This record gives sequence, C-alpha cells and structure tokens, in this order.
Amino acid sequence: MKLLLMGVDHRMAPVAVRERISFADHEVGRFLEGLLALPLIREGVLLSTCNRTEILAVYDKTNEDNEAFEVALADYLCRFKGLVPLARSLFYAHHNEAALRHLFRVASGLESMILGEAQILGQVRDAYHLCCMAASNGVMINKVMHGALSAGKRVRSETEIGLGAVSVSLAAVERLRDCLGTLSDKSILLLGAGEMARLTAQHLAAKKAGRILIANRTPERAAILAEEAGGEAVSFSGALHTMGQCDGVISAIRSEGAIFSQAELALISAVRQTALPVVDMGVPRTFPPESEALPGFMLYDIDHLNQQVDATLERRRAALPQAERIIEEELERLRTWHRSKQALPMIRQLEAHAERVRLEEMARLSGLLDKKRFLEIDEMTQHLVQEILREPIRRLRESGEAPLPSDQHIADSVKQVFQLQA
Repeated sequence: MKLLLMGVDHRMAPVAVRERISFADHEVGRFLEGLLALPLIREGVLLSTCNRTEILAVYDKTNEDNEAFEVALADYLCRFKGLVPLARSLFYAHHNEAALRHLFRVASGLESMILGEAQILGQVRDAYHLCCMAASNGVMINKVMHGALSAGKRVRSETEIGLGAVSVSLAAVERLRDCLGTLSDKSILLLGAGEMARLTAQHLAAKKAGRILIANRTPERAAILAEEAGGEAVSFSGALHTMGQCDGVISAIRSEGAIFSQAELALISAVRQTALPVVDMGVPRTFPPESEALPGFMLYDIDHLNQQVDATLERRRAALPQAERIIEEELERLRTWHRSKQALPMIRQLEAHAERVRLEEMARLSGLLDKKRFLEIDEMTQHLVQEILREPIRRLRESGEAPLPSDQHIADSVKQVFQLQA
C-alpha cells in the first residue's frame, strides 16, 4: 500500500479559497465515507482548520502515475464541496515518507502560520477521533496518527518551540504576569472593546486572571465583551478611579492621541500603595510617554511588545533543529514497525518452505533409523534450519516495501532464491 497526503494551506491559497473547502465536524464522516468509496483507497483521515485542509489516504498500489491519483483526490474534494475543480497549483501533494514527514511537522506546529502554535496538536487529535468515528481508519492510519501525535507532544515538551508569546495581545498579558508574578488573584483593567481587546480578554481569561474589568467609551460593547470573557464592565469615565485600585492595566484603545493627561496620572501615582504596570498597545499611544517617569508607574508600549514577540520567535526558530530531530526519531520508529510488518508474510513463507524441505528429507530417513536416532536427527535438523535462516530473517526484518524507503532488493533476492510467492 501507498500513502498520499494532499492539501491546501495558508501558503498555497488565500482565505477566500480555504474557507470554501473547510469542513465542519458534522461533514467529516460523510466525506470520509465517500473517500473510501473511491477506487483503491483503503483508509483515510481529514484535517481541516482555518489555515489548512488536508487529506491523508492509504491506497493500494496502482500502475497509474501519481499525478492522476492526485487529480482524482482533488476533484473529489471539490465535488464534495460543490465547487468546480480548483487550480491544481493551489494543492500540494506528498507521497509515502514525504507525506508522513509533513504530517508530523504539522502536528508539531512547524508548518503553522505562527511557528510552534499549540492549537494544531489538538486539531490533529480531533481529526483522528473523527476518522475513528467514521471507521475510515485501519492499521496504517492508526499507527501513523499515533506517531504524529507522539511527535507533536515530544516537540512541545522537549523543546522551546511553543514557549512565549507570539502575538501582541498575548505578549501584553504575559508582560503583566511577569510584573505581578501571577494574575490569579489580581484585578486587571482592560481599556477598549475592539478586536485587539477581545483577544486580550481571551488571554486574560485563559491565564485565569482574578478579575477582568473592561472599560470602553461605548458601554454596550464593554458589557458584551465582559460577558464573553467572564469579566465585569466598568465605567469608562471612572477609569482613572479604577486605575487607583486595580493591579494592572492593558490599553487596547485606538485613539488620536493620549486620553489621559500627565497630571491625572500623577494623581493616581500619588495615591497608590503599590507600583502600577501599564501595557499600552495603542498607536497612537493612550498614555503619554512621559508618564513612565512617574513614581511606581511601569509603562510598556507597542515597541516593547514587538521586541518581546521577536525574541520569542527567535527562540522558537532556534529550537527548530531539535524539533526536526525528534520528528526524525518518531519517523524511524514508524519505519521500524513498518519494516517488521511488511516482512512477516515473507518470513512465514520462508520458514514454511524450510520446514517443508526438512520434513521431506526426514521422511526419507524414517525407515532407515531407529526411533532414538531419528529423533536426535530431527532435533538437530530443526536447529540447523533455524541457524541457516537466522541471518536471512534478520535482514528481512530490516527491509520492507513502500510506502517507506527500504532495502527492497533483499526481499526480492529472498523470493528468487527460495522461490517464494510474491
């Protein structure tokens, strides 16, 4: 059998294309059922996220060239989604070991839009679950998906590929956490209710901030975001008062300039008993830059955050060689399993052939020897056959057939020498 992975991702196609071939969970089972109905296909799994749609298919060997099979799979995908066939240039295709390596890299976050992002590992796990629910899995898909998940887990736990913030909103939250030591018992004031504020509120909730206080010039939008994030909407006009009582501030407001004066912030600084870390994501800045000089006022702007994100990305890129070594180790484990699996039928044939020859020769001796001598020679020939076959069997176990590269000539030679079936 062979492997083919075909897909479309953020590198190959714009979102206008990706959204047309993305799948909701309830569509996956029917898609996989149709996939197995295609000629030659034995197993399959579908991975669909906002940035990629990929099909991994296990199929019988065919005399058709790879491109014809790729076209058939791409056409089925488009036909299922009710689309005219998409340009072939939008798809990528990987065969056999290249398909495995790509899948392992995807599960490890190495092919993500943001290097090392964590969500993809869960999405690969969900894709495998849906595949099992649709009964489109088999021995090969099971082994491959377990290998991909193992690679992804090891890369995340053994390298720094997933550490640190790679978005400005997450960097803002992590900067506050670093200043405060923890967020779990802290009150955080979030200024704004737009998209950047929404992402920041999600990160605050994920980090289990004690209280999330949201102030916006449009109170209704603050109330909606507060409900989504499990926070509290507070008055924007009373934001200065709230600053005097909270533990940290994040500003995600778009304005034409600073909305707080130096004099107002000086009053806040004077009444506070503890330092106030403020992360200002606004451009232009919400807080005047000179407020950084106020006692106990710790101000970080967008440039600080961008430097933090750049440093994180650099650390992640530095972890790439280690991540790739882990992937190769997991691929080698799969190769070893596959070689052993592919060799078993031939090993059984070889052992049966040798035993048949041995029994034929022992039958010739049965009338010439007494029972004791016959049994002695019978035991001796069994050991002899085992010793003769030891090296061929060892080499067969180390060899295998496609889809993984191997010493195919070894298996062919054994077939010819011992006249075994193909």
